[in-house]
Amino acid sequence: MRLSKKLCFIILAALLALCSAAPVFALTSGSSTINAVTSTEIVAVSVNTATINYGVVTSSSTSSPQSVTVTNSGNVTESFEVSGDSAYCEDEWGDVINTWTLAGTIGPDAYKHEWSLTSVGGYSALTTSYAQFATGKAAGAAQALWLKLTAPSSTSSLGVYVAPVYVRATAP
Repeated sequence: MRLSKKLCFIILAALLALCSAAPVFALTSGSSTINAVTSTEIVAVSVNTATINYGVVTSSSTSSPQSVTVTNSGNVTESFEVSGDSAYCEDEWGDVINTWTLAGTIGPDAYKHEWSLTSVGGYSALTTSYAQFATGKAAGAAQALWLKLTAPSSTSSLGVYVAPVYVRATAP
């Protein structure tokens, strides 16, 4: 029996419709990769100088204020903190021959180191504990920190003393 052209066309159209509605299966194997990207929080601080030279400071005298610039070199908003430590004097071989104790008031072999946000006043004594001096510093933001030193009333040894100052950043 011979099918008419019209009927053949309908059957062919129905077969095509069935094939296009069926799911398609790929005949490949393997894996795909999804790259998940994240960044870490970097809390960092930089200071524009590693050394402050107060020059000669005689017994019971206070140095001229010196400034450093503290910059948020991380990628998050930070707070800055500062602390101090005992000063020390070394001989030519690097051996410590005398120390000055960091104190709120001067005395024999006790010195005072202070910080402020301005050169003209509002100074606070450094201690061995950290004190916050700036908050809400965005990445790249800077803050001036002024420092001055008052020498002991007397000392057991004359020489060049190193008075450490520590600056750190914290993130809320």
